[in-house]
Amino acid sequence: MWEVHRHRIPPVSAAALDEAVREGRVSTGRGTVAGAEPVPGGLLVHLDDGRSLRVGAVVNCTGSQGDLTRVADPLVADLLAGGLGCPAPLGGGFDTTSDGRLRPAPHRAPAPLWTLGSLRRGNLLESTAIPEIRGQADDLAQALRLCRLDYAR
Repeated sequence: MWEVHRHRIPPVSAAALDEAVREGRVSTGRGTVAGAEPVPGGLLVHLDDGRSLRVGAVVNCTGSQGDLTRVADPLVADLLAGGLGCPAPLGGGFDTTSDGRLRPAPHRAPAPLWTLGSLRRGNLLESTAIPEIRGQADDLAQALRLCRLDYAR
């Protein structure tokens, strides 16, 4: 309960999110990711209830566990096993670029996968407070906009 109130969404962000949902640009839902695979133009994400979603990009916001070898989340396990993401050199989350895109294993092409917040501590250290996450979200939004433009070509 404390975390929900301590890290609540700012009113301006809540209004922008509500508008994006109303306009159909964002959808929300509940589910557990069971796996993901790259497909042309994005990813096919498999949920544990049997549904599959074709998405242009994935933003991982799964929590604060930074030691990826101890994360039980199937998405994290699949990303590491498939070489689509790697642990940061000193631990503390994924190895990411400056805009939060996951760095793949050597000799793997980057996939449209980003993360923000605590899973970027391995590269950014201070990555859990709202001001830092807000900046990361802005960088991520710009990267996704550019990515969308690239896929539209």
